[in-house]
Amino acid sequence: MEATISSSAVRRSTRSKRTGLVCTVIMVAMAGVGGVLDLAQYNFPLARGLGMPWFVGIILGVCKLLALATFLTRRVPTLREWAYAGLTFGLLGAAACHILSRSPVYYAVPALFDWSFVIASYLLWHRAPKEVR
Repeated sequence: MEATISSSAVRRSTRSKRTGLVCTVIMVAMAGVGGVLDLAQYNFPLARGLGMPWFVGIILGVCKLLALATFLTRRVPTLREWAYAGLTFGLLGAAACHILSRSPVYYAVPALFDWSFVIASYLLWHRAPKEVR
């Protein structure tokens, strides 16, 4: 007995894959640009008031570029999980730094906006069929 897949399920799966790919591309672009700017010691306007030491940018830049490499290789799913976790911790940490430093709460919005793409990419990646991964 052969299982039939409805055309609406196929369309939903295709739409889910496309949306996941778009979210992943946006996330990778944000991590890549952010990593390069962190390594170049770019003084982000929202980060000026946090008082972080200069070497934090180097550490975050290296971590973001390693996550970028992980998403581009697509070989080791466990490493990809770690990259998602690392980006999540980094972005939530950035939002927490802004909130806890008594900056206006809206300073945390860019980090949370970036995090929304990480979450969407992660959820849609897990939703995709095994052969797509």
